[in-house]
Amino acid sequence: MIISMRRKGTRYRLALVIVAALLSLLLGSCEKFFTTNLLSGLKRDPANLSPEQQVQYAQQALTSGDAAAMKSAFDALTSGGTSNMTTEQKVLAVQCANGAMDIQSQITTIAAEYDSDPNAANDLINQIAAGIDTTLVTSMKTILNDLSSDPVNSPAAGIGASDYALAAISVGLLAVKTTTGDVTTVSSANADVQLAQSYFGGAETVLSNGGESTDTVTGVANLFSGV
Repeated sequence: MIISMRRKGTRYRLALVIVAALLSLLLGSCEKFFTTNLLSGLKRDPANLSPEQQVQYAQQALTSGDAAAMKSAFDALTSGGTSNMTTEQKVLAVQCANGAMDIQSQITTIAAEYDSDPNAANDLINQIAAGIDTTLVTSMKTILNDLSSDPVNSPAAGIGASDYALAAISVGLLAVKTTTGDVTTVSSANADVQLAQSYFGGAETVLSNGGESTDTVTGVANLFSGV
C-alpha cells in the first residue's frame, strides 16, 4: 500500500517523521530568499522567452521557491513537446514539476496530522491525491523516464536524491488518484507504485554514490510499500 496508516503504532509514527526529516534534510539547503532582481525576472511570461531565457527563468523559479513560477517554467520548457528538449531542460522540468506540486509542505502536514489521528492522516492523503495535477505528474514521469529508464542502476545525470524522492511521492499520490482513490487499498502491483519504488531506489543510489546514508530514503520507501 502507499503511505497507508492502517497499521497503527510507533512504526508508522516513525515512518512519517522520517518523511518529514527526508524532505527537510534534502530540501532545506534549497531555501532561498527573494531578491529584487529575482522578483523582477519572475514577472515575465516565460512562454514569450527564448529557450535560453526559459532555462534562466526556470533556474530563478527554483531558487525562489515560488510554486506558481515553477509551474509556469515547466509549461514553458515543455511547450514544444518533450522529445526535442535538451538534457538541461529536462532536468529543470523535473525539478520545476516537483516544486510546483509543493509536496514538501503537504507531507509535513500529513505527518503532523498523524500525530493526533492516523485515520485522519489517511483521509488527508486521499484529499491531496485527489487534487494532484495528473497531467503535470504524467509529463514529469515521461521526462524522468526518458532521462533514465533504470534509476536504480543508472540514475539520470543532474537528478538529485531529493528530485527522485519527490517524484516517487508524486507518482505514489497519482496511483491513489487514478485507481481506488483510497490510499489503504492501492495494490503494490500497480505500475505507478512500482515506478515510485524505482524512483526511491534512484534516490538511494544517488546518496550511496555520494557516500551519504540511505537510511532515511529506505524508511520512506518502506512506508510507501506498506511493509
